[in-house]
Amino acid sequence: ILWAFATAYGHSRAPQDWDAVRTLGQILKLGDFGTPQGQGRSLVSPPRTYDWRIIYALIALAEATGDRGFIQEATHVADYLVSLQAPTGLFPRPGASHARTGDEIPLALLHLAAAMRQQHNALPAMSLDKRYFHARYYGPLAESQKKRADERTTDTLVFYKDDPDLPPE
Repeated sequence: ILWAFATAYGHSRAPQDWDAVRTLGQILKLGDFGTPQGQGRSLVSPPRTYDWRIIYALIALAEATGDRGFIQEATHVADYLVSLQAPTGLFPRPGASHARTGDEIPLALLHLAAAMRQQHNALPAMSLDKRYFHARYYGPLAESQKKRADERTTDTLVFYKDDPDLPPE
C-alpha cells in the first residue's frame, strides 16, 4: 500500500496522498517521512524489513520529491535483504525452509541499482512475481518432492533443499 500511495503522490501531488504515505511509513515502523520538502523527516535507519516492496516505495518517493535521501534509505533495506541471501543465490524468507526461483527481491535490487545511477526508467516495469513454477519435472524426485498423483511438481520442492542454517519455521 505504501508503494501505491508513493506512486499516487508522484502523479497527483495531492496532500492527502502524502498524508497516507506519512501514516503508512509510521505504521510500517519506517519513521516519519515529514513533509515532501523534507521538514520533520525522521526515518528509522537502517530499517530491518524483508519486504522488498519498500525499495520500490522509496524509489517512488525519491522520484516524487527529488530527494535522493530516499534512495539511500532503500540501500539499507537492500543491504538487509542481501544479508538473507542463501549460498544458492536464492532469498529464503526468515522462518521459511524454501525460496522461490522467481523471487521479486533480485528485480527490486536491480531497480534500486538503476535508480542509484538515475537509469531507473531504462528497466522493465516493476512487477509482482507469479509465485511458483508448477511444471512437469523429468529428473528423479524424492517422495517429499512429488505432488499429487501426476508428474508435476513446484520449483520449491525440486530446486531448493532445506538449509540447516535457516531460522526454524
